[in-house]
Amino acid sequence: MLAPYALALYRNGRLAEAGESAQRCLEYGLNSADLMIVSAHAFIERRDFAAAQPLLDALEKKVPSGKMFLYLKTLQAKERGRSVEALRYARKALRNYPEDPVIMVLLAAVLFGGPESGYVEARALCAEALSLVGSP
Repeated sequence: MLAPYALALYRNGRLAEAGESAQRCLEYGLNSADLMIVSAHAFIERRDFAAAQPLLDALEKKVPSGKMFLYLKTLQAKERGRSVEALRYARKALRNYPEDPVIMVLLAAVLFGGPESGYVEARALCAEALSLVGSP
């Protein structure tokens, strides 16, 4: 019963609580990719990269091209200052999910964090993402 609760918390933006519930499920032996994603995301959000890494390693074996796996790998690399790695995962995510505005914005964020030469591409990605979701 805890696993659906953890996923519901996650879908409702309650990342800290969802992460705790997901981690408990994982400790009980439920090795669901969804629970690993929730737990890893919560660890990354808390900047506990060491705790997130084994989950990301396991996800890489289970879902190496999964959107959330690539998103989290990009996010962790970006937050750790590993711009080359972040760019590699973000570009892979965009290749796999070329119409996803969240992935476009993720890659744009990585590009904006790098040299100015990437800003043109970053602005274009943001504009394309806005065109897909509509402007407010």
